[in-house]
Order: sequence, then C-alpha cells, then structure tokens
Amino acid sequence: MRDRLIHAYFNVDYDLVWDTAKNRVPMARRFVSQLRCFLHSLHAVVKRHQRCSPGDLYRTSSQDSHR
Repeated sequence: MRDRLIHAYFNVDYDLVWDTAKNRVPMARRFVSQLRCFLHSLHAVVKRHQRCSPGDLYRTSSQDSHR
C-alpha cells in the first residue's frame, strides 16, 4: 500500500486507505498489545526457571518434603 500511496497519486483507492486506517490499524494495535503482554509473561517464567538448578525442574513436591 505504501508504494501505491507514494508513487500512484491518481490511482489511490481512498476507500481502501480509509478502511485500513479505521479498521485494520486498531486491530493490529490490539494484536501487538496482546503479544507484548504474552512475551512479558513468558519472559517472567523463563527468568524464574533460570534461578533453579536443572534437577529442580524434575523434582516433585513429595521429594522436597523429604529433604
């Protein structure tokens, strides 16, 4: 769409441009916002597991009580 807007001054479909600006851009913003939240949550989980030793990931809670 960018090339059409920049180089085809008289062949621009303004209805398509308006539809994109009005409908698709807000949808893309919501998607990016949700993606950022997901990645932030994933980052927190990864950081939490990095503090564990590799054996901690396989140990069950019943094994922890016998320590």
